[in-house]
Formats: sequence, C-alpha cells, structure tokens
Amino acid sequence: MAPKFKLLVVVSICIYTGCKPNDKNTSLKKDDNADAFIMLNKTGKDSVFYDGSKQLRFAGELIKGKRNGLWKAYYKNGNLWSEGVFKNGIGEGYSHVFHANGKVSTMGFYTNDAPSGVWQYFNEDGTMTHEIDYTQGGKGKLTTYTK
Repeated sequence: MAPKFKLLVVVSICIYTGCKPNDKNTSLKKDDNADAFIMLNKTGKDSVFYDGSKQLRFAGELIKGKRNGLWKAYYKNGNLWSEGVFKNGIGEGYSHVFHANGKVSTMGFYTNDAPSGVWQYFNEDGTMTHEIDYTQGGKGKLTTYTK
C-alpha cells in the first residue's frame, strides 16, 4: 500500500509542476527598438500594453515566441499605428503604417522579410509622395510624385 501511495504522490507532483506556468513564457524581452517587444517562448494570442496604462500597444498571435498571422500596433492615443502579417517571426504579407491622424503612411508587401512589389508612401493629408518598386529586388526603383 505504501509504494502505491508514494507513486501517487510522485505522479501528482510531476503533473502539478508540468502544468504550472513557466516564468520564462511570460517574461518580456526589450530589444534595441523601443517599440519591439517579444514574448519569449509563448504560444497563443498576446497583447502588450503601454506602461502604467490600459492602452493596447501591440496585439497578435505568437508561436514559440515568434509572431504569426496579423499583428497590430497602436499609438498611445489608441489609433492604429501599423498592421502586418508575419510567418514564423518574419514579415510575409501586407504591411500598412499609419500617421497619427489615421491616414495611411506606407503600404506594401513583404516576402521572406524583404520588401517586395510596389510600396507606396503618403503624407499626412493622404497625398502619395513616392513609390518604390521592388519587383526587380535590391534597393528598388524610386518614383517621386510632386504637387
């Protein structure tokens, strides 16, 4: 009877420690860019808020600490700052950046974390200022628009 009880205690401890939240999964890592926070080793939907605030800063899904799917970032005032698609932590799909007034600043696509296709840039009143064509790769071909 005693060996069965000991086995039950050992199994219970293993189950408890295996289900206990891992502090490594919830620790924030701040890299050189003040706007880039990555939840280490975390999987699932995640949100990061501005310090001391209920204002959302970033939101999206992580798989093993890497961004996947649609990610959104917000200004402190709550307006959308950017949205983009990631796959396994790298840019893979559309990317939009917005001015603080809500108008589009930049829009384009990433392929394997590099700009691809034609990227368009706009000023705060919504007027297109220039495009960069990455269809040939490299630094791209700039086309500037003037009023």
